[in-house]
Amino acid sequence: MHTVISRNRLASIFGRTAAVTFLTVAGTVGVLGQQSSDTASSERPIDLKAALSAPLDLTTPSDLNYSSSVGVEEMANAEAFPLSNDFDQPPPRRTYSRPNYSDSHTNPDGSAKWTFFAGGGFTIPVGGTHNYATTSWKIQAGGGRNFSKKFGVMLQFDYD
Repeated sequence: MHTVISRNRLASIFGRTAAVTFLTVAGTVGVLGQQSSDTASSERPIDLKAALSAPLDLTTPSDLNYSSSVGVEEMANAEAFPLSNDFDQPPPRRTYSRPNYSDSHTNPDGSAKWTFFAGGGFTIPVGGTHNYATTSWKIQAGGGRNFSKKFGVMLQFDYD
């Protein structure tokens, strides 16, 4: 069986292949361009076995007297910063105690005084019940008063 590829289909395939090839070459050139030209390190390699057996030196080297993100002048200003009581201090922290609910929507224990709900849905019979039951619907709504977190009175309306 002989298949014929139309010119448009052939041009589309050629264009996609050219685009993928171009993006691959550009990505490769970009990755190679980011590598440093000096791949050999000027420092001697680290000997982990010798470093683990040697005692720890916890003294600060003399060439690390300030942070790499802060210059010498900024570090000198920070070291000469006066730490006296001449500055305004923040206010003292507030005392933490039992919360005080004093609005008209909350009980003294923190629970809401009023509660409401609404709902509805459909019932679709399946299996053998579809012979004698029909599709139905239901609405439910209600509300009530909470006297505490554990005691409340509700009124409910249901329609089937």
